[in-house]
Amino acid sequence: MNFTRRSAFLFAWIFLPMLVLEGCRTDELSPDMDIEWAPDVFDRVWSLIEIDASPVELGDADTAVNLSFGPVEKVVFGFSGCNRYSGSYKFTAETLSIGPIAATRMMCTNSMELEHSFLSALDNVTSARLDGGTLVLSNDAGSTTLRFTAAE
Repeated sequence: MNFTRRSAFLFAWIFLPMLVLEGCRTDELSPDMDIEWAPDVFDRVWSLIEIDASPVELGDADTAVNLSFGPVEKVVFGFSGCNRYSGSYKFTAETLSIGPIAATRMMCTNSMELEHSFLSALDNVTSARLDGGTLVLSNDAGSTTLRFTAAE
């Protein structure tokens, strides 16, 4: 194989896939940014304060159940009381869908019940809204399942 053919071959197998993948990349926040309050949700940590109308103790910053939205990656992630979790999400003007959720699998003595309740509720979220400084996530029936406050 001569130099020209080898160069064309290397270009086709190395650089073309990189160009195609770069063309698929996006740093835009749409369509989430079309939702008036959506920018206020991103780039912060939300601490769980209520689950199914029951208050949750915040604990210290290292143990508080929390949630964050990655606006570019479309990933929701956080700490669920014992384990770290992450999953995909999709905002529209009327809905929020989360999942599937993946989590680490450590066993903790004091927080497993809260973690199970939190992850189950998070899996059933279908809408979100800001109520003052509180992020409210609700299920298909419209009942509030999770309430968060912005962590400091």
